[in-house]
Amino acid sequence: MFLEFLTERGYTVSAIDDYSLLYKIERGSFSRFVSDIDFNSAAAAKLLKDKLLTYLVLQDLEICVPTGTYFLLGNHQYSDSPEQIMGFLKTAQYPLILKPNDSSLGKGLTVFRNYNQQRAERAIAKVKQYSEILIIQEYISGQEYRVVAVEGEIIFALKKYKRPQPPKETSWLDRQFFRDIVQKSMKHTGSTVCGFDFIVDRYSTKVLEVNSNPFMFRIVEYLSETTVNRYFLKLEQLLRMNYG
Repeated sequence: MFLEFLTERGYTVSAIDDYSLLYKIERGSFSRFVSDIDFNSAAAAKLLKDKLLTYLVLQDLEICVPTGTYFLLGNHQYSDSPEQIMGFLKTAQYPLILKPNDSSLGKGLTVFRNYNQQRAERAIAKVKQYSEILIIQEYISGQEYRVVAVEGEIIFALKKYKRPQPPKETSWLDRQFFRDIVQKSMKHTGSTVCGFDFIVDRYSTKVLEVNSNPFMFRIVEYLSETTVNRYFLKLEQLLRMNYG
């Protein structure tokens, strides 16, 4: 979508290879090759794409995240045994979420209302398709928000509802509720563009996930044209600054 925006802004965007792994972006004297449009540094992107490491950073910053633990899968000397994982699940407080450390868009995630060994085994096998780290967290009921920020500035926040009611863009005032958490976490992770998933209940505000390269294709239809243009203009400025 960002590349389409650049085309509308007068840039020439050309795919260099047959699989669109490399693009050439040109306008006037500006000419750059881009292979991965992620505006964070390699170190920040690597950190944010690792859920476990991100949770550890947020906890150290005293930012609330869902209570949970993790287990190492696979066949190596540090792996946790299936018996260890099942032993934890048998005595855990439910409901729980089992999910892979390395995935996005809910892939590999399973919600458990109570313990069931066969279902747990299937859920762990599903996690293994994406990661060798299993994350187990409390399942939290509350109001969910999707917040996207550039250089510590919140560009928009979407209030999520249960289907079929669509998400709704919040006001500027409502967005400020998340400002301190966003700015603090982005400062200490060295990130430039982030998408945050928040959940809010009567007692707390918790960060469910932080994404380095937030997807827009699922949410753009719920945003005003002004908001979308503002966001992409910010990214265009970063493109010219980072590559110019």
